[in-house]
Amino acid sequence: MKSATAVALLAATALAVGIGSATAIYTVIDAVLMKPVPWQHGERYVALFSARLNNTASGRSTELLAGPVDFQQRTSSFDAFGVLQFREFS
Repeated sequence: MKSATAVALLAATALAVGIGSATAIYTVIDAVLMKPVPWQHGERYVALFSARLNNTASGRSTELLAGPVDFQQRTSSFDAFGVLQFREFS
């Protein structure tokens, strides 16, 4: 009788943890990814990313995509540009 109670308690605990974690994950995903952005015409915003490859053997770096000034000069599809650069500090 004790083992049946322990198994039932273990099953109920596993279900509670599974349901609780799934609910928490869905709540975060819904708040971050599913809601529209809080500004007007959010579907018209575009993010462009550029990367730089550093070749340690030759000491040279290669730009994979053009920089923001090149994007702005070569296209007429965008109304405005904004630039965000990440830097490493120590």
